[in-house]
Formats: sequence, structure tokens, C-alpha cells
Amino acid sequence: MAFEELLFDDFFFTCTLLGLSIQGEWFPVVIYDWIPCESPGKPAFATSRKKNELWVSVLKKAYAKLHGSYEALEGGLVQDALVDVTGGAGEEIDMRSTEAQIDLASGRLWSQVLRFNQEGFLPRRFSTWCW
Repeated sequence: MAFEELLFDDFFFTCTLLGLSIQGEWFPVVIYDWIPCESPGKPAFATSRKKNELWVSVLKKAYAKLHGSYEALEGGLVQDALVDVTGGAGEEIDMRSTEAQIDLASGRLWSQVLRFNQEGFLPRRFSTWCW
């Protein structure tokens, strides 16, 4: 099935359940894969650079639904959105800093990401079904 057919076919659609959090409280968000478009095949909001990937648009749609609208997402910080998606605490790392470069080269940064994953701080709530 082509990308455009997924966006516009009224007889086949996919529902996606994502778990998103606001201030540490998890909420289930169910959306279907109809994505608002500016023109045929061109999503109006967040997209992936790869034309056949919808996950960015689906995640943005779920996040907008959780907050009431796409307009409610104007402004804000990436760190805050990542906290809502992961349910964890946000941390900003300046990858240009000497400390970050040392952590990256030594593998310490990757070890920290793996530990966060093992402790359940990275997103993993996602399921999809079709009609």
C-alpha cells in the first residue's frame, strides 16, 4: 500500500495506542492514522525525512491530542516534550562541551542511556491494530 493510500483511504485505517505522560502521570492516547495534510501526501505538521515513515506524524498527532490541539504545542522546549514522551526526567547535555565529549568517547553516555532503558525511563508503550 502506498504512502498516499494510507493517508486517504476511508476503508482501511490503523489505530495506534501510545502512552504519554504529563507531569509524570501516564495517559493512554488512541489515534488513527489519518494525518492532516497541506496537500496530497504532504503532512501539515511534523514529518520524517523518509517519505514512507509515519511514526513522527503519528507521535505528533497523539501529543497534540493529549494537549487538546496542534495549536497548543506552539513554542515550548524539546526537553519538556521528551519528558512527556518518556515519563522520565529531562536533562540537557551540550554535546560540544568537553565533559560530554569525554563521556561520549569513553562510552559513559551510552551506558547511561542503556541504564535509563533498563530502569524503564525510555518510551516503550506502543501498539497498533488495523480495521
